Amino acid sequence: MKKLFFLACAVLCVVPAWGAAKQLPEIPRNNFVAKKGDWNKARNWEFGRVPKDEYARIINASVLTLDAAVPEVESVIVGSRQYPSTLIVEKGADLKVRNAVTIWSNSEDGQARFHMKGGQIETATGKTEGAVYVGTGGTYAGTAIATLSGGKIIGSVIVGSTLQKIHTGKVVVEGSEPVIVAGPFAQAHFLVTPSGTVEFVFDENGVGCFDYAESPAGNRLMAGATIVVDGSKYKGGARVFPLFTAARMEDAGARVEVAGFAPGYETQILKVHRRVPGLYIKVSPVQ
Repeated sequence: MKKLFFLACAVLCVVPAWGAAKQLPEIPRNNFVAKKGDWNKARNWEFGRVPKDEYARIINASVLTLDAAVPEVESVIVGSRQYPSTLIVEKGADLKVRNAVTIWSNSEDGQARFHMKGGQIETATGKTEGAVYVGTGGTYAGTAIATLSGGKIIGSVIVGSTLQKIHTGKVVVEGSEPVIVAGPFAQAHFLVTPSGTVEFVFDENGVGCFDYAESPAGNRLMAGATIVVDGSKYKGGARVFPLFTAARMEDAGARVEVAGFAPGYETQILKVHRRVPGLYIKVSPVQ
């Protein structure tokens, strides 16, 4: 009987070990510790190495510049309290992110800034849900601004928050050089929320757009979202410019404001539901 008792105890001790779920290793969080500097300088990071397969966090009111190809990371987090943390992406940059680029801070009055002047960023390379999130924090109120004056973003873009104690998010598409596309991830989409603003600032030739025509995912401009079109610098001829395009798109009542075009131009906002759905602006010289 004693032998059976000890055998039963041994079995009970062993079974939980066999049946226990494997603990996935925690992904390191490598903080940018310099007040200002380059991404690819190891001394600028807490771990004394450039981030690879880990979180890259710019959270100490720092200004980080990315101007070269760097190793793939899990996620990028930009934001701090009181004073904004800033990520500047220059020509030559090439960054792949398995999950997301979050431009917001989960602290009271958090601030975050992002300026893409060139290069390329691709999100959701790990084939999981990921995006460039601008002002999507929900724990505390805060502000986030992303200015795109060049370069290419591949993947989803989410602007603003749908939660209480909302952050506000603003994306400024500055000129005709920025490229924003869905890319290969099947769920890539855009979403502009009631606390989100997208501002299209024309240069002499036009302005870039959110181009998701190749994605099967749903895209949405929510009621209360704000779309601003500034044509102060436009000097071209008659054209129809896409602002948002998508194979599937819902405009639930976004506010659209058009301003700045010279008196010699007339403008008309078009909501196209056939061919390529989207939001467009028609610009015509006055006859």
